[in-house]
Amino acid sequence: MTHLFIGITAPLSSTLTVTSATLDLTTVTAAAWEVTRPGGDVVTWAASLGTASATSLVTTHLHAVDDVPRKGEYRVRALLTVPGGVVPCEPVSTTVTH
Repeated sequence: MTHLFIGITAPLSSTLTVTSATLDLTTVTAAAWEVTRPGGDVVTWAASLGTASATSLVTTHLHAVDDVPRKGEYRVRALLTVPGGVVPCEPVSTTVTH
């Protein structure tokens, strides 16, 4: 996960690489990021698909002005759309300090 800071916005983006030993990641047709902000509110960020193999997929989010409004821990979980539905991935955490 790319370093986040308060007020990050386009043209800056963050990447999140998903790996899996059980799901063929070349079957993913879309992605989003479910983000839990400090304080518990949950938002969904759009993500684009990048380089993919059967076991690894790069997703990218182009930041919007209100993505990171405050300091604290942000938990980010990729939501992958595959032919059978949406697969939630294990979340990763990053802490915003400034």
